[in-house]
Amino acid sequence: MENESTFTGVSKLSMGGGATVVVAGENMDGSNSANVLTGKATVMGTTNQLPFPALTENDAFNSNAMGGRLNYKVPSVMKVFNKSWSDFNGAVLPVGKSASISFIMDVRTSTKTLECSNNSLCKI
Repeated sequence: MENESTFTGVSKLSMGGGATVVVAGENMDGSNSANVLTGKATVMGTTNQLPFPALTENDAFNSNAMGGRLNYKVPSVMKVFNKSWSDFNGAVLPVGKSASISFIMDVRTSTKTLECSNNSLCKI
């Protein structure tokens, strides 16, 4: 994954999703849709690895994996965790403005996982 010395991650993002992020790096598969985003999600102090939904047709069209860029429209947190909104009740999944869910993004190709070399550059 690419390093930018001034970027420190996305600190606030809607749980409803919809923001587009650009993932930059080297050694991605040539086919945009062959690159799968994964991430380490930290929720209420517990970290787990999970896959993100695949790039949409629009994401793939607007990406250039051979040039080291993937455009990705961030899905809702409900879609990422495959949970309904009512599951975000504070018991297992967080609730409220002070709630925190963070993701460290990685890219999985057909042959390898491209891990972020600096977590603050890949944090959502």
